[in-house]
Amino acid sequence: MTFALAMNLPDGVLLLGDRRRTFHNSDGSTTTKDGVTKLIKISEDLYAIGLGIEFVTYSVIVNVSDAVDKIKSPESLLDVVKEKFKICWEAHTSLYKGPNLDHIETAIIFAGIINNQPFFLQYSLNRKPTINTEIFKVLAEGGNGIGNELLQNIQIKCSNGTLYNVKKGPINKILEIIINTSRDHIFKNESIEYGVGGGINCVVIRNKFTNYFI
Repeated sequence: MTFALAMNLPDGVLLLGDRRRTFHNSDGSTTTKDGVTKLIKISEDLYAIGLGIEFVTYSVIVNVSDAVDKIKSPESLLDVVKEKFKICWEAHTSLYKGPNLDHIETAIIFAGIINNQPFFLQYSLNRKPTINTEIFKVLAEGGNGIGNELLQNIQIKCSNGTLYNVKKGPINKILEIIINTSRDHIFKNESIEYGVGGGINCVVIRNKFTNYFI
């Protein structure tokens, strides 16, 4: 199971995930591996992270990368994602012969800047897709709801009068707070939520700064 967080900034976007991958074995058991890189670079200004069935999410992201020249806006990205998701999901259902995975929510979060517009996009099989461009809007997905507590912690720690500094980068004080709070929260929940842990994978994409990636 993956935990992911996306946040729009005044001059960019943050995308963050945990680094534990869960493998579903043919006998129905699960194993995990820590330290994996879950964020996938599509272009300098666009990244994605998959949640759920990796065959589907990774295939969609690769296919979107191949069609990156068609992406001129968040809306055109959504059109490409819809098309590729349908193809990849049908391939999965026709080829997969392992244990039943119907209980697993499969989704992809894209985050980046297109035409100077920071945004994040969430697409899944069973929910209405979301495109959000609102500054400081946050999306937290996965991890059996651990994101709700994390969002509260972030709001508390960012409400101490610290202002977002567009001149300091690629990391400023607020981003430092968000990244460190997320890292601490994932570490805290490793023993509670079996499928989440292993540290954090994070990218910050901002106008006028080189991307920050860990």
